[in-house]
Amino acid sequence: MSARFTPAGLAAALARLFARIAGRRPAEVFAWIDAPTLFERRRAGDEAVVIDVRGADEFAGELGHLEDARNIPLNELPQRIGALAPLEGREIVLVCKTQMRSAGAAAILKDAGFRNLAVLRGGMVEWNRQGLPVSRDPRSA
Repeated sequence: MSARFTPAGLAAALARLFARIAGRRPAEVFAWIDAPTLFERRRAGDEAVVIDVRGADEFAGELGHLEDARNIPLNELPQRIGALAPLEGREIVLVCKTQMRSAGAAAILKDAGFRNLAVLRGGMVEWNRQGLPVSRDPRSA
């Protein structure tokens, strides 16, 4: 039986995650990366994996998404961790609208054994505010 998150259930799960994060120093969970730094690193050929944890509608919506980002909505992440196992040694940059869901996703991945995690500070709102390029292709990479 697969778990399905209701909005209330997702909110409760996020509250538990944020409570766990609050008990740790941020450096113990993930690193922060700002939009210009991530843009320059990607332009220089950095091969960090970008995972956008927003829903599919947001991924293809007004704010767009980073080129080659993988769309794995936060509510699906626990069930899809097994598919991410080959990425354990690579840097994973988590992206959402503002940074809140990404921080929750980082906690989930950290608890699953992933160690090289970063969260885009300010999320896609900041990326767009900086005028950096986006894609609106609804297909995930």
